[in-house]
Amino acid sequence: FFRPVLYRLRIVPQERMAAAAIVGRHGRASLDFFKLWPDKSYFFSASRRTFLAYSVGGGFALVLGDPVGPEDDIEETVRGFAQMCTENGWGFAFYQTLPDFLPVYARCDLSKLKLGEDAIVDLQAFTLDGPERKGLRQAVHKTERQGIEVRNYDPPLSDQLVAELESVSNDWLQIPGRRERQFTLGRFDRDYIRNSPVLVAAARSGSVQAFVNRITSSRKGEATIDLMRRRSSAPNGVMDFLLIKLLLHCRERGFDRFSLGLAPMSGFQPKEDASPEERAIHFFFRHLTFIFSFGGIRAYKAKFATTWEPRYIVYRNVLDLPRVAMTLARVSEIR
Repeated sequence: FFRPVLYRLRIVPQERMAAAAIVGRHGRASLDFFKLWPDKSYFFSASRRTFLAYSVGGGFALVLGDPVGPEDDIEETVRGFAQMCTENGWGFAFYQTLPDFLPVYARCDLSKLKLGEDAIVDLQAFTLDGPERKGLRQAVHKTERQGIEVRNYDPPLSDQLVAELESVSNDWLQIPGRRERQFTLGRFDRDYIRNSPVLVAAARSGSVQAFVNRITSSRKGEATIDLMRRRSSAPNGVMDFLLIKLLLHCRERGFDRFSLGLAPMSGFQPKEDASPEERAIHFFFRHLTFIFSFGGIRAYKAKFATTWEPRYIVYRNVLDLPRVAMTLARVSEIR
């Protein structure tokens, strides 16, 4: 009766600490940050040098990104996890993997599907100069003329500021289609925000109109973003303005690149090796009604991105792909 409670209160915190130490030594991706959130369970290799973070929904285990650990221990970890899932009667897949370990997954008889591309900004090359950046310059000037200014806050944030950010977040959540999610991103939590660097767009009166919080990727020299929230009454273009200022701010802080996150189902590059199966699945997904949201995400991030890096779903059987989508919906919901 007490075993599940003891596991959550005693074992999981110990495993999370062990996972955090491994991330500190071997992390390589921005998603590593979210592998340490409370919604994850952990599987460790026999050597305890490598782990992967996963969530289970409907008898299907979804792993966030790749295993973290030394390269010579990755394959053993994948095989061990596959065996555990078989013993539990679970299906499984890896979600948003890098290209780095695709040969390892292939040796484990797993297939890949290109999920989309991560939008990357080269901060050293990022500029508002030139005709191709005219739209971004105009967005900055227009917002500044409306009396909006940017303020940076390093942690720990004051209780007053946290309360105002929570007010902005609550307002944002009232916008149709907006809700708190987890698994691949964080949610508004007072302690989390209090200990996070935040950039805000504030009116002349001092009231916060929008905010973003920055997290540091495990990849050296890379920064990334988590929450982007605004008041429903905030001026049009305020989020573009805030994101531009964040990119310039990160460059000043010495970062080399910035990850804007995934643009899902964004197609293939001209010389990219994609199987007929991958292309057929992409064609199917992109011609459903949610093609417009996918295209919108890609178009928005393309205003800033300088390069695109592929991300994959790694799976056992093509029949598992619908279960990946259903499981992602389940594990992303805040319960």
